[in-house]
Amino acid sequence: MADDASDRKRLVLVAMIFAVAMMFIDQTIVALAVPELEKDLSLSSTGSQWIINGYLLALSALFALGGKLADVLGRRRTVLIGVTGFAVCSALCGATPTGSIGEAWMIAFRVLQGAFAALLFPALPLVAARFLAPKRPTPIKQSTYECGLEAIGDIRVQFKVQYYLYALAFVIFDIEVVFLFPWAVAYGQLGLFALIEMAIFLLILIAGLVYAWKKGALEWV
Repeated sequence: MADDASDRKRLVLVAMIFAVAMMFIDQTIVALAVPELEKDLSLSSTGSQWIINGYLLALSALFALGGKLADVLGRRRTVLIGVTGFAVCSALCGATPTGSIGEAWMIAFRVLQGAFAALLFPALPLVAARFLAPKRPTPIKQSTYECGLEAIGDIRVQFKVQYYLYALAFVIFDIEVVFLFPWAVAYGQLGLFALIEMAIFLLILIAGLVYAWKKGALEWV
C-alpha cells in the first residue's frame, strides 16, 4: 500500500513537471520559429508580435481567474481542463491554414493557449502540494499569518479586499510612471499634440485615483 502511494506521488510529480515545462517550452519554440512562420504563412510584423505577446497577455490577465476556478471547480479538474485545452490549441496552431486567414487563426489560438495556461499555472502547485506535501498540521501552521490580522467570521472573508485594491493601485500608478519616461525623453520631437495627449492621460489617472479615494478604497483598515 505504501509503495502504491509512493508510486502515485512520483507520477503526479512527473505530470506536474511535464505540464509546467510544456507551457514554457512552447513559448520558447514559438519565439524561435517566428522567422519561419513569417515566411510560410506570410505574417506581418504586427501579427508576429501578437502571436508571441497574445499568449503572454492572456496568461497574465487570466492568472487570478485560474486560481479562482481551481477553488470553485477543484484543483484536479482545473488542471485537466487546462492541459486538455492547451494541447488542443497547440494542435490547432500546428494546423494553421495558409492564406489570409492564417494570421488571425494563429493569433486566436495562441491567445486561447495562454488562457488555458492561466488555468494550469496556479492549479499545478496546489495539486502537487496536495499529493507531495507532508501532512503534519500543527496549531502554529494553521494559525493566521496574512498581513498580521486575526481571522474573524467566515473563511470566505478572512482576507480584506482593501489589500488587493492597494496592490492594484500601486501597480497601476507605477506602470504609468514608467510610461512617462520615454514620453519625456522624446518630448522635444513630439510637439503640442503629444502634450495634449499626455495631459488627457494624466487626467484619466487622476480621475481614477479620486474615484478610488471617494469610494474608500485607500482606507487601510
